[in-house]
Amino acid sequence: SILAQAATVVEKKTNSSQLLNVYLKAQDPNLLEIYATDLEISLIGKIQCQVIKPGSAAVLARTLYEVVKELNQSAIHFERQGNHWLHLKQGHFESKVIGIPPEEYPLFALQSSLNWMEIEAIKFKTLFQNTDYAIGNDSARAFLNGAFLEYEDGHFTMVATDSHRLAVAKIPIQFKS
Repeated sequence: SILAQAATVVEKKTNSSQLLNVYLKAQDPNLLEIYATDLEISLIGKIQCQVIKPGSAAVLARTLYEVVKELNQSAIHFERQGNHWLHLKQGHFESKVIGIPPEEYPLFALQSSLNWMEIEAIKFKTLFQNTDYAIGNDSARAFLNGAFLEYEDGHFTMVATDSHRLAVAKIPIQFKS
């Protein structure tokens, strides 16, 4: 679920209480946007829902996930309270999750001047499966502990090396205009 992914993105050990939170934005009448960041990795997710009153909230990501995962598949009602807590209700169940003022959430980390592209998850997974064996894991050579991803001329190319092996994967991508 999006909340499970968000809970893994937020920083677990941080001096900034804002980074323990997930930002929820309900502006569109049928969409809840979920933002999570640790200032290095960011997640933006969208969930179809019915928005009765537009607004935003920033609440503890892990706590929200732990509460929601125990609920069934029926509708969950969210309401931000004046003290920035988020009130959740489903049937006879009610809970509150502590929050911070939404304007304190570091949305700047999620906003950039980059052009965003969408890629099918299976294609992205294929790139990783074809290169992950060459991604380094030596803490003394941390600069090799990743992969390079590039989009050029209608293809995504991913390259990884641990200085002994080199892996290159390339797949064509057609974007809908």
